[in-house]
Amino acid sequence: MTAYETGRYGMFKRVCRFGEEHRKFFPEASDARKTFAQVAKYVEDLDALARARRDALEHGWRRKAEARRALRARLRVLARIAYDEGLRVPGADALFPFPSRRSDGTLLHTGKLFVSACTNAREMFLRYGMPETFVADLQALVDAFDDSTHRGWHRRTTIVVARCGTERALANGLDAVHTLDVIVGNTLAHEPTLMAVWRDIRRNDSRRKTQGPATNMSS
Repeated sequence: MTAYETGRYGMFKRVCRFGEEHRKFFPEASDARKTFAQVAKYVEDLDALARARRDALEHGWRRKAEARRALRARLRVLARIAYDEGLRVPGADALFPFPSRRSDGTLLHTGKLFVSACTNAREMFLRYGMPETFVADLQALVDAFDDSTHRGWHRRTTIVVARCGTERALANGLDAVHTLDVIVGNTLAHEPTLMAVWRDIRRNDSRRKTQGPATNMSS
């Protein structure tokens, strides 16, 4: 979020606190109480959207990086075995070139080629101490990396949806606060001290220090 948006989020939190601390002025069945509840709901929505965006950014990319490292490491081992065999049997390593390019597409393509080639040259790898399940293990690594790559689209969608949802929640929350400006102004017309407090918490000041979930909204 931008500094201004984070400031607005913090203002929503202060508005909710004001409503809770001065409930005696706003009966349960009143429009004021319902509007305070709306603002609280928008705060919850913003927290949930921030968590979804953070998870998409942090956990999604981490899973892909881990899957990439695991597949590259396994291909390197297999290519090294094939190279060693090629020193004694010319051409034995021809189908197992370790990818020089580091692109995801090249890595995935090479992984699929290795699965097919390893199936046909299974006995060679078993002689070098690879486990009986090494072809299936390689297929699992290829599938995991392929899945993490496709999930990148879902991550991007999640981030876009979170961004749009955040903008909508901030706009709707501000509309609700504008309604409260009128209600609170009329209700507390004879409470100058509380009105001064209300005007202060209504400032959308991005320089204020927020606490708790507000820190989640800064990303």
